[in-house]
Amino acid sequence: MRGCHTEKVPGTPINPEAGGSCEVNFNISGSSGSYNMSYSQSTGLYSYRRSFGSAGNYNWSATCSGGSIFDSKQENNSVTVGQKPQTPSGGGSSGGSSGSDTSRPSTIDISRTPNKLNIDLSFDFTEDVIFLKTYQGRSLNRSLTVSNTGKIGTDLNVSILGLNDTIVLKDNITKLKLNSGENKILDIILNPTKSGVYTGGVKISQGEITRVASVIVEIDQLGALFDLSLELLSKPEEIKGGGVLEVGIDLTNVGFGQTDFIFDYFIKNMVNEVVYKSADTRAFSDGKSYFIRTVDIPSELEPGNYVFYTEARYQNSTALGAAFFKIPSVKSPIPESIYLVYVAAAVLFIVIFASWKLSEKK
Repeated sequence: MRGCHTEKVPGTPINPEAGGSCEVNFNISGSSGSYNMSYSQSTGLYSYRRSFGSAGNYNWSATCSGGSIFDSKQENNSVTVGQKPQTPSGGGSSGGSSGSDTSRPSTIDISRTPNKLNIDLSFDFTEDVIFLKTYQGRSLNRSLTVSNTGKIGTDLNVSILGLNDTIVLKDNITKLKLNSGENKILDIILNPTKSGVYTGGVKISQGEITRVASVIVEIDQLGALFDLSLELLSKPEEIKGGGVLEVGIDLTNVGFGQTDFIFDYFIKNMVNEVVYKSADTRAFSDGKSYFIRTVDIPSELEPGNYVFYTEARYQNSTALGAAFFKIPSVKSPIPESIYLVYVAAAVLFIVIFASWKLSEKK
């Protein structure tokens, strides 16, 4: 009784030329160990073929390693091997010996289509941050181009994060089908109802791969008799958690005369959470005024996208101004233990070099 088992794993993303390899392990008493699988250039598959000593159910595990570049994949399963057909007693064709075994072993062929690897699946969009500004009651449309930069066609899932229907996707689209190298446009519709600054995102995903385009929405009050605009003065490389954010603020007062305005200052993350808030009162006359406001960025803020915005209020009128900023990731310093190793090595080198020089003089 014999059986043959073949496990096929798509090898295009992790072929041997790219540093990939696959091996299979069978959970058989007295026959443990891993066996290298063969790669076929014509089919793009890895395979392994073996015989079993008896009928039964056998567990196997196939592992494909992508080296240092690609993802690794593992598949666990089992296969049932049955008895091979027996030649009936006294049977056989004329001229053949009675009871001879001319049957071929049964072949069990298991195939699967695993998740595509990151090297094959890749997509991008035209903007990482989308800033939408309008007035209450004035809708606004904006487009976002999504590109399939991978080697294979794919169906992408599309959704809006947060923003509570303030923005929607045209036709309520939830999926994009893109061939390799193809571009498609997502139409974003802003439905401004309540004034304020809001944050969220457009999420695009396929399997474990997810990308989010941050969205900042500024909806100004219609008919306000003063206007506000912001200018981020801090250099990008100077912005960090625990640092200082410097902002220039322009206020145009066209109808209130000498007035005390209440200013509220906010920082929001991209899930619409306020992570900083302060306030002060400033007096301005008619016309344009300018001042600089410094803000202490909370030290606990993680790297990512944020928006700083100001609300200037007088009686029932409100003016808004917003500015995007980013806290970059900081490279970890050399751990103290590694640093000490470097110092010790340098000291040792100096000692050896000095000893060598002294020996030369002698």
